[in-house]
Amino acid sequence: MRLRNSFLFVTGAFLSQSALAVCTVDPDSQFGGANRTTLTIPGYTFYVDAGAPISDTPLNTSISNNQNVILSFKDCVIGEAYGKTALPPLALTAKAKYFTTSVEGISVHPLWSNGVQAGGFPSVSYMTDNRFNYPVNSHFELQFVKTSPRLKLTDPNGDVVLPAGVILRHWVTSDTPANYGQLLEIGEIRVISIPNCTIDGPKTVNFGQLGERDLISGVEKNLDFSLRCATDYGSYSASASLITATPNADGTIPVTDSAGNTDRLKIQITDSNNRNMPADDSAKEDRAQVADEVPVNYSWKATLMKNGNVLPEEGNFTAKAEILLVVN
Repeated sequence: MRLRNSFLFVTGAFLSQSALAVCTVDPDSQFGGANRTTLTIPGYTFYVDAGAPISDTPLNTSISNNQNVILSFKDCVIGEAYGKTALPPLALTAKAKYFTTSVEGISVHPLWSNGVQAGGFPSVSYMTDNRFNYPVNSHFELQFVKTSPRLKLTDPNGDVVLPAGVILRHWVTSDTPANYGQLLEIGEIRVISIPNCTIDGPKTVNFGQLGERDLISGVEKNLDFSLRCATDYGSYSASASLITATPNADGTIPVTDSAGNTDRLKIQITDSNNRNMPADDSAKEDRAQVADEVPVNYSWKATLMKNGNVLPEEGNFTAKAEILLVVN
């Protein structure tokens, strides 16, 4: 007779209550009592100089409102994860911690700050305590930087850099929509570029030494000037006009002789098309659709002539006017 003893070996795992625990929001006001939070940056438009260089120095920085009451998570496990994630439409660029925007040539560097120090996105860290807090004054930041010499813009009223929506998440335990601690929601952010222009002024017209005969026929001198603009819209338009403090009734510039008389000489300005340019800003010479960095050249004339029948006093004479340039 053979006797057999049968043994049943049962395998399994013992899970302690603490091992099953994960961070949960603590509603106890003693620890702050705040719930999961959405911080915001309202929509706005910022401006950039078309001549600004490529740089990590921000073109613009925007900061969300602060966490105003401590948001505390309890029952955390040592080693449990938390971190930061950027959400669509943000996509990482080749430069670490920088993300694409809707405008080619502008990247955004998002940051989360605990109120003292700030760190970039994305990141993952691990709990060193059983409690995790979002402190008062913690917030999000957006830094916009230029990554190419020229932006590609089309809307003079502002191109969309980032559309409205939730774009950043600070999470606890796992990177899922339900496990956020703080979110950043933004309004629509736009950019407008300002042309960067140089002119070859100021200009001085020297009529030299003149006699009575010269004044009878008038003395004409060239008044040439140019303008060159960098633009992020592919082309620019420019208009030039003339202004002086007290123009004559006929639109000419009064001239002051050596005795202080202003009614004996005058200067008539004509534009590149030989049209009279009154010195009251009432007429303009326009140039449209000028390509980026291509100069606009103006060929004006200044003609000194008598104003009435009385000759000016001998000696130096002066006149002053300003050329106004408007660029779009």
